[in-house]
Amino acid sequence: PHMTNMHRLRFLRRGAAAAAVAAATTAAAAASFGRNPPRADRKDNSASSKSWPTGKDGGSVVMRGDELMEVEASLNYQDAEKVAPSLVRNGLVGTERNSSGGDMELYGVHFQPTMTTIKNARAMEPTRLSREGFELRSHDVATELGTDFDFYDDNQIIQRYYPSIEKLVREATGASHVYAFDHNVRCAGGNKSGKTLKSGSAVQAPAHIVHTDYTLTSAPQRL
Repeated sequence: PHMTNMHRLRFLRRGAAAAAVAAATTAAAAASFGRNPPRADRKDNSASSKSWPTGKDGGSVVMRGDELMEVEASLNYQDAEKVAPSLVRNGLVGTERNSSGGDMELYGVHFQPTMTTIKNARAMEPTRLSREGFELRSHDVATELGTDFDFYDDNQIIQRYYPSIEKLVREATGASHVYAFDHNVRCAGGNKSGKTLKSGSAVQAPAHIVHTDYTLTSAPQRL
């Protein structure tokens, strides 16, 4: 889908502890990020940031003809000196959702903006799931699901897009079982204008933080 309509889907192989094939590559860099943890699991960390950061202009850009090769950008990592990275939910870092599905205040987050070089994966040597832990695959949604597919319709996403993605992940991993569950619709313009999904849930703003959505605790619980 178009960048402004990027949807997050999580996948679990039966018996696997981690969600999403790329999650393991970021878990060490960013503290695990929880949503709606039980109140008893919440721990006080009053010195942390509560507001979601906004996007900032990046640094240098490298082009090859008309093709973007790499860009320098400031990414908001968690400061590991203040909150230790964790693969399990520890109640230190997270956010909650309001009744419309919108992001509320953060807790336990200490941002550490870090200038990072981001390369165009389409112009690089192909990555492999078995080597880098992630890979880039083509998935022509318009051809498979039709040009009238509506990413603002939860029913269409669940009934048609989920099975399509499950098939793609099965082919990539060789897994016998793949389950797609849970998604967010994030669009800067849609969030600013107050756009909602057909279900009534709010369109979310881009999440300008490096994070993993699930931990070894929460992923099996959600599935």
